[in-house]
Amino acid sequence: MNKDKVITIKNLNKTFKIHSDQKESFRQLFTSLFNQGKVEEFKALTNVEAEIKQGDFLGVIGRNGSGKSTLLKLIAGIYDPDKGSTLEVQGRVIP
Repeated sequence: MNKDKVITIKNLNKTFKIHSDQKESFRQLFTSLFNQGKVEEFKALTNVEAEIKQGDFLGVIGRNGSGKSTLLKLIAGIYDPDKGSTLEVQGRVIP
């Protein structure tokens, strides 16, 4: 990483797994420990790339559900990116 680049993002992807089955009773909840049921994948971010240099400002603008908070949580280290993604942060990030 260059010294002037503070954040480097290449091919950043984030996918969440969502369990679509609703548990209505304790028995269903207990049996779901052994049988996970239907799982759907939700792609929050796909192929995001950016370079932020020292002294630059970053503004993230988009519609609801476009992945703004997910991107910021990835940069802050709250979420881990999917395999194959590159996210390098030099220095400290305070969410």
